[in-house]
Amino acid sequence: MLSGCCVLLLTFVATRWHPLLGLTGDVSRAKHRRAVREHGLTQVFRVPTDWVRDPRAMRLVCAAAAVRRHCD
Repeated sequence: MLSGCCVLLLTFVATRWHPLLGLTGDVSRAKHRRAVREHGLTQVFRVPTDWVRDPRAMRLVCAAAAVRRHCD
């Protein structure tokens, strides 16, 4: 069932189905307007994207996991 939904969504994306593109455009514009209007909220959401998903942070997490696994 889930794979069928994924195939259907992938087909819509691959064929550039207009209603889907319109929906994603509407959502992205609405989110952008809110981000511009609420600067503090935007700064809060930058923490996970700028710090947590930072390549250096990911390397440190992977190195710590490898060291821990090696020591066990």
